[in-house]
Amino acid sequence: ADGAQTNTYTLTPLPTDFPELDVWNAGEPGTGWYFLCNMDFNPLPPGEGSYLMIVDSLGIPRWIKRKEVLTFDFRAARGDRTSWADDNDDDSAGYVREADGEITEWRGERQVDPHEFRLLDNGNALMVAREAVPEDMTYLGGPALQLMLHQAAQEISPSGDTVFEWTTVGSLADYDEVAPELWQFPVVELTHMNSVDIDPEDGNWLVSMRIPSHVRKIDRATGAILWTFGGLGSDFTFVDDERQWGWHGFTGQHTARMTGPGRIMVFDNALLTDGTMSGDSRMVEYQLDLDLMTATVTNEWELVGSGATAVAGSAQALPNGHTVIGFGNNDADVGGERTPAIVELDENNEPIFELRLPKQHWSYRVYRFERDENGWVVP
Repeated sequence: ADGAQTNTYTLTPLPTDFPELDVWNAGEPGTGWYFLCNMDFNPLPPGEGSYLMIVDSLGIPRWIKRKEVLTFDFRAARGDRTSWADDNDDDSAGYVREADGEITEWRGERQVDPHEFRLLDNGNALMVAREAVPEDMTYLGGPALQLMLHQAAQEISPSGDTVFEWTTVGSLADYDEVAPELWQFPVVELTHMNSVDIDPEDGNWLVSMRIPSHVRKIDRATGAILWTFGGLGSDFTFVDDERQWGWHGFTGQHTARMTGPGRIMVFDNALLTDGTMSGDSRMVEYQLDLDLMTATVTNEWELVGSGATAVAGSAQALPNGHTVIGFGNNDADVGGERTPAIVELDENNEPIFELRLPKQHWSYRVYRFERDENGWVVP
């Protein structure tokens, strides 16, 4: 009929090893699509594969790509592109799928660490690198020559040049003591950088380190540490955020993001380095007061009964007031069901979407992005 809209769809059978997706949504499906990659550190069960996938609110895969290595941080980029990072030992790299389908590889001058890979508006990329550095650790009860695994938050040009970096080398003075049994290992890690963000207010960087439960603000011009938030030695006092065992604030966090002036959202893994749980896993957002040096909870959603999340996790604040949470490798039985890989909350923190993966499958991070006539909308 005149004026009627016609849509054309291409249907392709899914591979036989594509994971079964268990999806629930509350009413009308949204227009945004979810980004994830199912994987596990151990080999997946026979006949089950790992895939980059973009899934709609009905659980229908809109785009997939099979992966043979561990893959992190699959997300959209401006210009109708997508990006991800592969963890493949010395062959680790960041990858960008251009609008025409061509895939380009990104590497810096050091070994790539896949925990963060994001294209920037200036044409460069935000990445993490890793390097084992020999250090004198006698001041912490270790040997005079110990290989310490460090990470660097980097801005990398398309040609692989380092535009700026901040490294964790020299940042271990915060530790008062280290478990003596650590020194039996050939390489010891006391940092574990797992996210890097840029504060749009001042251009400085926000760096998350899981092991000390630290989120640090880094001066983009000088590399100086402006403040440390969370963990032992925090410059901020948590207001009314007491957890189990007398702990205050987040522990073992992932995906620290600026969500507004002085406002930070994290996925709280609720896991201390000794394996103690500080509570259930949650999304939590704080308002920092730089005069009083306090951190006050402004938003929180805890998956009751989930316990701690050992590996990964994410929280994404959407422009419409919704929040998308990824629960990493959490495999708890919550209300008779496996912990969801994705939960989307509405502006009232009511769940409106859940996606569960098969047992032993999990995603490092999850995101949701909208599309318009120019491709992916990336805030």
